[in-house]
Amino acid sequence: MLVTNAEELVRAIQEVKEGGEITLQPGEYRLREPLLIQRALTISGAGSEKTQIIFEGNSIFTEGRGKCGGIKFAHEGMLSIRDLSVRYSGVESGCAVIEADRGDLRLTRCFVSGGIGRDEQKNTIGCGIWIHGTAQAVISGCIVADNEVGIGVGWFAKARIELCEMFSNELAGAVIMGNASCEVRHCEIKDNQLGVWAAGTARLVARNNTCKGNTYSGIALFGSAQGEVERNTCRNNGIGVAAGEQSHLIARNNTCEQNKGSGIALSGSAQGEIEGNTCRNNGTDGIYADEQSRLVARNNTCEGNQGVGIELSGSARGEIEGNTCRNNGLCGIAAQEQSRLVARNNTCEGNQGVGIALFGSAQGEVERNTCRNNGIGVAAGEQSHLIARNNTCEQNKGSGIALSGSAQGEVEGNTCLNNGYHGICADEQSRLVARNNTCEGNQQSGIALLGSAQGEIEGNTCHNNGLCGIWAQDQSRLVARNNTCEGNKQGGIGLLDSAQGEVSGNACRNNGLCGIGAQDQSRLVARNNTCEGNEMSGIALFGSVQGEIEGNQCANNKLNGIYIHERSVKATLRNNTVYGNRGGDIYDPRR
Repeated sequence: MLVTNAEELVRAIQEVKEGGEITLQPGEYRLREPLLIQRALTISGAGSEKTQIIFEGNSIFTEGRGKCGGIKFAHEGMLSIRDLSVRYSGVESGCAVIEADRGDLRLTRCFVSGGIGRDEQKNTIGCGIWIHGTAQAVISGCIVADNEVGIGVGWFAKARIELCEMFSNELAGAVIMGNASCEVRHCEIKDNQLGVWAAGTARLVARNNTCKGNTYSGIALFGSAQGEVERNTCRNNGIGVAAGEQSHLIARNNTCEQNKGSGIALSGSAQGEIEGNTCRNNGTDGIYADEQSRLVARNNTCEGNQGVGIELSGSARGEIEGNTCRNNGLCGIAAQEQSRLVARNNTCEGNQGVGIALFGSAQGEVERNTCRNNGIGVAAGEQSHLIARNNTCEQNKGSGIALSGSAQGEVEGNTCLNNGYHGICADEQSRLVARNNTCEGNQQSGIALLGSAQGEIEGNTCHNNGLCGIWAQDQSRLVARNNTCEGNKQGGIGLLDSAQGEVSGNACRNNGLCGIGAQDQSRLVARNNTCEGNEMSGIALFGSVQGEIEGNQCANNKLNGIYIHERSVKATLRNNTVYGNRGGDIYDPRR
């Protein structure tokens, strides 16, 4: 049936047979009342720029849930609308332009606009297209703009939105709520407050979309919504992809870039499986999990973010595996407050701050990661607890692994080499247990205790470092057992200031100064160590050092086996084996 004006269109809607087709000639069709369609029908135009239906009256439909000022479909059959523009320009707020609460709606190559404002009394929101009840819809190749919400899908409705543009909608490009399910694919969603928003118990599948310039989020889940979000590009939004409350997000192979906040963010009790995404150049973090959220992040690339590559905060828990976090403004991976981190097989490089960092009361298991060219490789501060095993920390500007505050660290089997400061360092009131680590080529010491730190250092290999293999200063307390310290430019093991050290069973050889040295007011108990081939003495004591030197073997050193610099030294010497030292076996001016 061919129509050329508004009156003919209204009459055709009333008279057309079930399954019939109405074809609109190019032109404007201005209607004072909305259209109620209660039969299967096809309405086609000559293109959305040439054929326009404009609803400009004050009359609306208010049956069921919502308000409609344009086209309302209420039939179990199929309504197909294609190649035309539908606009509401009436005075009512909170109206839908096109509404379906049952049946099958097909919209193809249409332009839909004018569903503006909210009706607080009736609790309705203006919507370009509103699919609800038990309706199903396929919306393809459409432009939906200048509404409060571009496309709404609610209750038990199902929709597929493809190849559409949704822009300049006041609240959101698309909203999926209630128990609805919706697939959004190959769409461009821009310049809304929210790009795509799923809430309630809705289910969203979003693939291959571009979400840009949205004020808050490109894609967002709230309530108990579930979302599969794959191969989307989210840029220049407030947040790229967000999941809050009790929602569940699966995000794979998305690109989230240049967002003002995070690339991907979890909050509330949300759960997120985040895999293979690229999160770069965002204003805060690449991936962020807060509150009681649960994050599993695998094989993502987080680079050039102004904050952290991957961050946990609040009481969040995160399993972080196989990610590359590089060139971020703060840390590669960070956990703070009461969060819990498991980080395995990640590469953190070139970050301005720390490769992997713990703060607050965070707990972290950090295993088999590579942290290079960061400010510090791995760091734990405040009241955090770090377990670090089998990591490689190399060429960092500061230390390879560092503890500060009251942090506790169990550090085992790591390789810390060629760092700008120490290989492993514990400062302030921290407590370090370091076993079977290899610390070599660091510009300062292999392992260092500073401040009031306490350290149990056992079975480590510290060689070719710029100062000492193992070093304790200030008021620190050192227990060093069965370590190998060789080829260090200064000493094998050294105590300074008021440090205290129990040093037993260590091998200190071929160091640039002494095998074991203590000075100032430090206290040294050294038993059963082997000190040989050092450039100066095997064991050397200076200042007012106190201690017990017992059962050590000091051989073939270039100066003395044991050297007491001055009478103020209060250490006792017992049962040491001393031979082959070029400057004499024992020099002790107190005798």
